[in-house]
Amino acid sequence: MPVYISGAFDPNYKEASPSGAIFPGDSIITYTIHFQNTGVDSTHFIEVIDTLSSYVDPGSVRTVATSHYPYTFSVSGKGILSWKFDPLALPDSATDHLNSQGFIIYQVTTNNNLSLGTMIKNNASIYFDYNIPVITNTTINTVSQPSGIVSTGNNNVKVTVFPNPFSSFTRFNV
Repeated sequence: MPVYISGAFDPNYKEASPSGAIFPGDSIITYTIHFQNTGVDSTHFIEVIDTLSSYVDPGSVRTVATSHYPYTFSVSGKGILSWKFDPLALPDSATDHLNSQGFIIYQVTTNNNLSLGTMIKNNASIYFDYNIPVITNTTINTVSQPSGIVSTGNNNVKVTVFPNPFSSFTRFNV
């Protein structure tokens, strides 16, 4: 008889795009913070606080989208971001699973001239009413050297490489 092992899934989590490796020429990271009321009653308000890494520019933050409106947004200190949804009557997940969820998507620009190996770490704190915060996972982006060519997904693009063969540099024409 097979044994099935399953683990818990925390619906309050954070994603970064690109994820993992970023290249010296990449300058924008898009973060998505997912939240869900897994309590036993509806919320009155939610506040999401995110403290940025010192390797990004807090002045460049741009909220792209949120699941709920109205909200207030502020930046304080050295990159402490706050989104407050007040009022927000988010139902609990047992009562209404779909409507108990929300998200914030924002973009930030990395600082110039980051060294290879620099790790940009980030997480968020989600406050449901006056409860202690739910801390998301930590995203990690590492500045790396490209190790290949990523497909554009467009098979109709013609790329010319010269000189071919090459030893120290080459040029790509698209």
